[in-house]
Amino acid sequence: MEFLTRLAIVMVVCLASVLLIHAAEAETTLVKDGVSDWYIVTSKYSILSEKHAASELQSFLQQISGAELPILQYEEPGAIRPVHSHEIILGINDRVRKLCEEYNLSVDFGKLGEEGFIIRTLGPHLIIAGGRPRGTLYGVYTFLEDYLGCRWYDSTVSVIPKRPTIILGEINDTQVPALRLRQIDWGNYRYDANLAARNKVNGPDCPLSETHGGKFILASRRCHTFNYLLDPNKYFKDHPEYYALVDGKRQATQPCLTNPKIQAIMIENVKQWMRAEPDARVFHVSQNDNDGYCRCPHCQALDDQQGSPQGSLLTFINRVADEVKEEFPDRYIMTFAYAYSEKAPKDLKPRPNVIIELCTFACCSIFSYEKEGFCYADYLAWRNDQPYEQQSFAKNMQRWAALTDNLFVWDYPGSLNHGLMPHPSLLKYQENLRFLVNNHMIGYFAQPGYPGPPAELNGLRGYLLAKLAWNSDWDVEKGLTEYLEAMYGAAAGHIRRYINLIHERAPVHDTEKPPWDPPFSASWTHCSPTRWWLKPEYVEEYQALFDEAEQLVQNDERVLRRVRVVRLGPDYVQIRTLKPGDPVRDRVIERFFKTLEVAGIEDLGYRIVPKEYAERHCSPAMFRAYLEAGGQ
Repeated sequence: MEFLTRLAIVMVVCLASVLLIHAAEAETTLVKDGVSDWYIVTSKYSILSEKHAASELQSFLQQISGAELPILQYEEPGAIRPVHSHEIILGINDRVRKLCEEYNLSVDFGKLGEEGFIIRTLGPHLIIAGGRPRGTLYGVYTFLEDYLGCRWYDSTVSVIPKRPTIILGEINDTQVPALRLRQIDWGNYRYDANLAARNKVNGPDCPLSETHGGKFILASRRCHTFNYLLDPNKYFKDHPEYYALVDGKRQATQPCLTNPKIQAIMIENVKQWMRAEPDARVFHVSQNDNDGYCRCPHCQALDDQQGSPQGSLLTFINRVADEVKEEFPDRYIMTFAYAYSEKAPKDLKPRPNVIIELCTFACCSIFSYEKEGFCYADYLAWRNDQPYEQQSFAKNMQRWAALTDNLFVWDYPGSLNHGLMPHPSLLKYQENLRFLVNNHMIGYFAQPGYPGPPAELNGLRGYLLAKLAWNSDWDVEKGLTEYLEAMYGAAAGHIRRYINLIHERAPVHDTEKPPWDPPFSASWTHCSPTRWWLKPEYVEEYQALFDEAEQLVQNDERVLRRVRVVRLGPDYVQIRTLKPGDPVRDRVIERFFKTLEVAGIEDLGYRIVPKEYAERHCSPAMFRAYLEAGGQ
């Protein structure tokens, strides 16, 4: 018995030793006390974005640890095998393939596409290898972010931790984004290429160069292109039959899409457009922004057959796609499912080179798209107390998903008009993005009400949307907490309290019908915010919170400025709701315009004042002139 006991002890000790050895093998020291014997290795065939990935990795590792890892480029066939004891090998190249072979690692690099990547520890080496043109660069940023704690929140605020010693555990990470296009126009992504690349935003409005792996290139005219392809100034006078028959009369609202002559003209114009923009991948051939589509007998017959105006529209779009595919096999035709054309056809499938861009036009992002979202026609019917389909947006998206794998979404995840109005949609983003991704969305565009610098919480909106567009399962609670702490320091708790309050006070269900209280009736909320989260007593409570928040950070001018930029939201509400001559309103106006000046904010929103002050977008000067003239 004693022998068996001793034998058991020996076996346990041996097993523990084996586990310790394997645990030690699973860890490797990248940097110790600011010193490293690792090299960053690229290939002579590396493209610009992969070389930039090496520079970014070197730079941030030095900022984190103080160690500067040399960047080497292998060129000789004999240097395919690792020649240094520790290497970070970047890109899909012969060296990576040889290392995978030696470790019996099977990787189908073809499935990574243009942006997917693997991050793998293989013995004493680390591989970060992705598809071209952006995969390896995105892999480096993910390594820095997920494994070393780096964060890039906006153009001025990032978090780069200080760690003189970096020990890596075993890493086996493969990521391929569900979305090919991630166009986030909230925040500073339109202006800062590094910020966009580091947060994996690849939209056409970002200033991304070849160094950043380029971007998803849409043709120059992004939407509502029918007038461009069939100019009514050129054709309508002599050929009214080219245009829509509405209520028995021809009008230049939309083309008559079953007319063979206009089909030929528009198809030729699409071809000329493609020849003129050889780098563009997607060309928007889409309806004008009105409901005046053609009801002539030929168009109406197709629409009746498919139970949707998509009958005539998609039949035409498919013909365009068929006519261009031989000369332009790698291009796509994109068209809208928007407003009158939103409803999916019964069984008419888009061609493989056609992309359907479904718009959340009649949805409100403070509610669940899956449970509460409307299609446009059903929203109008609901407002007018007529029969409508429940959960019509979700059901319609699922119908489209059954017809095509090429489904993009044009989303309105905030207030399209009053861009400074507090909008309680932040905590709904994950639910809504996850629903869209789970229903075959492969491209996403988040449209703000104006393209200016971040104001109110619009920088946070951009950050959350960027993260969720890459991974809809991203940890929102952790990300939100980290963002607030980095941006607002000691005031982070107060900003979070403000966020929680506006969300808690929003309606649970989308049930309120017009008329709504001015001035926010066109704010994409489907309800009157001044009867919910923007009641006067609530806004006063928010202002008290911001008074306390400013006191907490009064000795840090940069953080104080950020807090005041968020405060523009409740300030804007009081300016628009308190009566002219109210001394509180006067004080708020002075603070509001001072913050705008200090923060360099030059665009306040979309159609927020009468046309005589601003046709579309409103500058601070225009808004002040409107207020000084007695406007509210």
